[in-house]
Parts: sequence; C-alpha cells; structure tokens
Amino acid sequence: MTIQVYTKPGCGYCDQAKMLLVKCNLAYDEFIIGVHITKEELIEQLKRNVKTVPQIVIDKEVIGGYNHLKEYLLDKGYINFMGEVIADKERETIQSDT
Repeated sequence: MTIQVYTKPGCGYCDQAKMLLVKCNLAYDEFIIGVHITKEELIEQLKRNVKTVPQIVIDKEVIGGYNHLKEYLLDKGYINFMGEVIADKERETIQSDT
C-alpha cells in the first residue's frame, strides 16, 4: 500500500491524519505544500481543485481529507465506529469472517 499525505505546516487535521496512520501502522510519504510541491502542482497531480489539507492518496486513489481517511480506514477494518484502532490480529479475524 502506498500512501501520500499532502500537508501544510500548522494544520491540525494534517497532524491528526498522520497520527491516525501511525497508530494503524501504515507508512506514508508526506509532501508539504510550498516546500515539496506547489498548490498548482498538487491540483494538476490530483486532477481536482484542492482547497483544504490534508489531501490523502492511497494506491493512486484520491481519498480526500482527514474525515475521508477515517471513513476509508473504517471500511478497510483498520478502525472501528468509535475511531479506535483495531489490532492487526483482530482485523485478520474480522476479514476472514467476511
């Protein structure tokens, strides 16, 4: 799984998204807008007008922001409805039941 997180310094939602990925043991590459990439380059790369950060891309699929990341991780079994991280072993059990 490849994950890119596009952020800006001082962004609370960016920090929360990165913390959630770390808690789920998911490695990511961070690109800071204005340092690693311009806003214009990001818009061109994502093929959409970007107005908020973070912008998260997983396996070349644009997920969106922090709330979209939570929905994605819930759907994939990484977190539960309360936003709590599901342990790897428990997640394997849940996925084998489906």
